[in-house]
Amino acid sequence: MLRALGTEQRLVDEHHPPGAKRAPASPTGPSADAAESAWNQDFVTRYSEVLTPLAKEGLKRLQGMPAAPPPLATSPSKPGSGSPSVSAEELQAQREGLKRSMERAVELAPKVEKLSGEAAVLLRDRKPDEALPKQQEALKLLKEIAQPLPKQGQQQEPNEEKQKKQDQDKRDQKQEANRDQKQPDPKQQQQEASQQQTEAAIRQVQERQQKRQEMEKQLRRYQSSPGKVDKDW
Repeated sequence: MLRALGTEQRLVDEHHPPGAKRAPASPTGPSADAAESAWNQDFVTRYSEVLTPLAKEGLKRLQGMPAAPPPLATSPSKPGSGSPSVSAEELQAQREGLKRSMERAVELAPKVEKLSGEAAVLLRDRKPDEALPKQQEALKLLKEIAQPLPKQGQQQEPNEEKQKKQDQDKRDQKQEANRDQKQPDPKQQQQEASQQQTEAAIRQVQERQQKRQEMEKQLRRYQSSPGKVDKDW
């Protein structure tokens, strides 16, 4: 669930309204960016397609569980375990939030699928301005589905993106420091810039391939094992 939400959020954030200052083009070119956006939008569509049956299966599992977990021992968690004790009330609240999220998914996922599919077609046709309203509405619905979830779970995807950004910032700072120390002549500087651009393009392609593989693997897991949805929702 959070993967689809994070993907749609990035797609909306990538859009620049007319007249706004645009970021430099990707080293792989605008056509590659358009294709990547369309692929990511297709992922949201495909995920939304299976979201309803996943949610229904998850609700069945929740309904088959006891109304509340047995009381936990009052003894404190072991030092260094990294797993603070969770009360029965907290566990029940998490379960209720998950249940409400799945109920919303049953209602809203078909709408997300339709909006996302239409946006993907427009992105493939190089019409991002027309796709944006549909992306924004799909994002709004996905946020409604995710809203009841425990806040800790909702932070997983943003934290992952934050770590990637920090890693990229460190690489950029290192490159900048090397440039300041060397102070190459213009010709050498141009060669280094070209090399860095090539390296960035290769790195970007590798990251995209790895990300696609992870997303495809996750989607296949949901399709083949819907009973595990409550753990990965």
